[in-house]
Amino acid sequence: MIRTGFNLNYHRRANAATGTRLPGRVRRLSLVTLLAFASILSQSGCGPLSGDAELASIKVVARPSDAVIICDGKNYGNAPVVIEGLSGGQHLLVARKDGYREERTTVNLLPGQQTNQRIELEAVTGLVLIESDPPGADVNIDKAFKGQTPLLLDELPIGNYRVSLYKESYFPRELTLKIRDRIPQHISTELTSDSAALSIYSQPAGGSVVVNGASMGRTPCTIDRIKTGDTTVEITLDGYLPYQQDIRLRAGEDYNVRAELIPLPSGLTVYSVPDGARVYVEEEFRGETPLTLTNLVVDSYSIRVEKRGFETQRREIDLGPGARRIEEFRLNSNSGKIILVTEPANVKVYIDGELVGETTPGENEIISEPLELDLISQGRHRLQLSRQGYYYEPKSIQLERNEVLSLHEQMQRLFIPDTIVRTGEGSSGVFRGILLRRHPNGDIDLETRPGIIVTIPRDEIQSVEALDPKEVRD
Repeated sequence: MIRTGFNLNYHRRANAATGTRLPGRVRRLSLVTLLAFASILSQSGCGPLSGDAELASIKVVARPSDAVIICDGKNYGNAPVVIEGLSGGQHLLVARKDGYREERTTVNLLPGQQTNQRIELEAVTGLVLIESDPPGADVNIDKAFKGQTPLLLDELPIGNYRVSLYKESYFPRELTLKIRDRIPQHISTELTSDSAALSIYSQPAGGSVVVNGASMGRTPCTIDRIKTGDTTVEITLDGYLPYQQDIRLRAGEDYNVRAELIPLPSGLTVYSVPDGARVYVEEEFRGETPLTLTNLVVDSYSIRVEKRGFETQRREIDLGPGARRIEEFRLNSNSGKIILVTEPANVKVYIDGELVGETTPGENEIISEPLELDLISQGRHRLQLSRQGYYYEPKSIQLERNEVLSLHEQMQRLFIPDTIVRTGEGSSGVFRGILLRRHPNGDIDLETRPGIIVTIPRDEIQSVEALDPKEVRD
């Protein structure tokens, strides 16, 4: 039987060289017949399927590339690695790396098979609850704003972080956060007040209270947290002379202000072009134009009128007994204009902490249409941009009178996958990443890793799904 097997191979080689086909009876040897031949050859010790020829191998690559690879309980070192000398059948592959979840997979091998296996490990993230007393403090992680306390974070990779807490009227607090695993951590801290308490009374009651230019309600009132230092308290009430007191506040102390208001006998009406200007009488804010003040005492007054985007005007007037005086102010523009283009679009724009607009997408959906911000007063301003998934360092800008300042600002994108594209079954048919663009022909550009952009043809796409942020973190 062994001679017959060798003769068959010989005839096959000879016929292949001459172009002659084997008889149909020989060509139709079944798989069972071939396996029988192989068994006979193996038993006789003369066949090519015995020994090392039956051993299989696996080439294992991993992401990250230096993960430790274990096969059937034996450590083969860091990937990429070739595991040789494996028998046919099932083999268990395990990939491990500090900071990543262990990944296991089973590989079925045929005798003598050589195959490749790719393993991707998922990074381990921490679970941290940050609380402060009082709550509502801004939380920055390594200078990036994350929200306000109480704040639950479940997306930080293993590592060391600097936690900064900020709250108005309190001293900043900095903490160190170490994430080593998924075990929940609880950070609780008490903020120290940098403010004082101020109680304000007037006779009669009901006077409007302004502290350092900010309205605080009506008397009697108590301001629990007020910034320390030199403080100006103003109390106004229609029909009474404005009351003003300068005090120096110290942190942790309580102060009382008691004012006896004096009736006003005269009246003043102030107009401005344009209207809506803020009016200060003797440096006390009294309202916006058109404004009528009654019961003013007979005296000389300094009037200041100001409006955003226009020059401030001052005027000295005299009020006689029972006078009803009308003053008109024509304001001159001292403002400029900002034309802002952002990359990306759909960005909220803040000037000096005030939301002034939001950019809209341009033709390429990445760079925005120009956003015009008018009546921005001359001088220095703080520009801040905000969009989820992006970071922007606040910028100081200088604007001159009647200047048109063009700005093109780019935000730094944070890699937070938002889309799943499915093209088939199994992990090889699932793409996760950031959806960058939908082409007119239906193709999709997907950023699967930072800087790695994959174009998925329309005819391969089975579904496009929004990715829940919790899925990314978990």
